[in-house]
Parts: sequence; structure tokens; C-alpha cells
Amino acid sequence: MNCPIVIGLGSDHGDDQAGWLVVDDLHRRRFPNENLVRLNHPAGLLDALNWDSEVKGQKVILCDACIGKGQPGAVHRLKWTKEGLTPMLPEADEPIADQELVRTTCHPVYNRHSASHDVSIFELMELGVNLGWSPYSVEIWTVEGTVWNPGTDPSPSVVAAVSHVADEIWKESQDA
Repeated sequence: MNCPIVIGLGSDHGDDQAGWLVVDDLHRRRFPNENLVRLNHPAGLLDALNWDSEVKGQKVILCDACIGKGQPGAVHRLKWTKEGLTPMLPEADEPIADQELVRTTCHPVYNRHSASHDVSIFELMELGVNLGWSPYSVEIWTVEGTVWNPGTDPSPSVVAAVSHVADEIWKESQDA
């Protein structure tokens, strides 16, 4: 099985657990442990991806909760390139401007303008590319959340969406 590196971003703040829950679900399915990473801050990407030979030519999947315009539990799948982001799911009727995606995806509870979130994952990935990082591809899966209280459980709609995301990642890794 040619498995991607799957990175779940999250915290114990309700629906912000989405990325972690995807990683946990894949772990239960016996996805290779060395390809699963749980982070609580995007800055950890620099260490997790080790930007050098370990990820050259490999697929990287980032999973996170988001706050956007969708319904709770809505899933967004994006492809990242140095040129920008492209929605990958059929329900995306029209392209979304990169600025909107930056605001609504990838740890929006602490958005890129927040003091606790010094740099966005997009800026970190661009830095990695400038330093020679060259993954085969980068996908970003986000799940719309509504519950952000510390120590709370994720909402049922997020739990269901996480299961769907893990199913898709698992199926695609088996087909690779």
C-alpha cells in the first residue's frame, strides 16, 4: 500500500477535533503509524514533514476543522499547489477565491490574523516549497464545525463527516 502522509490538525475544543479524529480512525484501520501525525498547531508542520527527502514525491493530506459558509459537517476537499487552491468535490459549483479559502479553512478558530496563529498552513507550505520540499501532491480536507468550547465533544454532524473523510482516504490509499 502506497500510503500518503496524513496530518490531522486540532485541539480538544469540540469540533476542532475533526483532524485528530480522521487520524484516529485511520489508525484503527491499521494505516501505517509512521504516516499518521496529530498536530495542535500548524507550525508543527515544519517538523512533521521534515521538508527534505522524507516527503519528496509523497502525497500529503492535511485534515482540519473549518468555519465557512457551509452547513455543519460539510466537507471541503482542496488541492494545494504553489499557485493556489482548487476545490476537488463536485458540490463546489464555482471556484472559491483563495483569500476566502484562507479565511475559512485550516484552523479558522485561530485564524491567520489571530495572535495565537502567527502563520497559516499555506504560508508554511510555501516556505517548504521555497526550501526545496516537493511532495507528489497536497490535499486539504476540512469539515465545517459549530462547537468550539474547550473540553467538549465534537458534534454528531462532524463525527459523521470525519468517518466519511477517513473512508475516502482509506479507499484511495488501498487503490494506490
